[in-house]
Amino acid sequence: MYIKNIAFLSLLCLLLSPAYKGFAQLPELGISKYMVDTSTIDMTDPKPGQYIRIYTHHFLEDPGTRKARLSEAFFDTLYQIIDALPQCTFEVGMHTSSEGADTRNFNLSQRRSASIAAYLILYCNVSRERLLTMGYGETQPLNECDNNTDCPPEKRALNQRMELLICDILPASR
Repeated sequence: MYIKNIAFLSLLCLLLSPAYKGFAQLPELGISKYMVDTSTIDMTDPKPGQYIRIYTHHFLEDPGTRKARLSEAFFDTLYQIIDALPQCTFEVGMHTSSEGADTRNFNLSQRRSASIAAYLILYCNVSRERLLTMGYGETQPLNECDNNTDCPPEKRALNQRMELLICDILPASR
């Protein structure tokens, strides 16, 4: 068992290593596709409208409990991206599945977005002026799972996500 754990940890370190380019979504930062699901951000030439998508349920500590919270790995990944693009302002956009009432989901996504931004501001020293929070609730699904469609939980979970969107490029400071 000990040998298997060492082999697994070695493979994990290789996959997350900045030198390993095979599966990385953001190879410039050494960020694996297991951390970031989708990225349209060009790290050498960022533009407004480019984004990363992260499924937050992959980063939950104590999942399935009322005390579930996002792990430090989630915030470290976000900070690494934001820090690498000091000329950019970002929208922290949260999306929910369609389970539950529309108003509840909208409010929940707004609170989650504000909480993520607050963490980045308080603990990662990201300037408040660089972050905009937006909760979309269930208004922008990635698939057909809405209030009128019977979908399995794993398909609904695809709509529950965080997107970090580049809003603007700040002028270079002199």
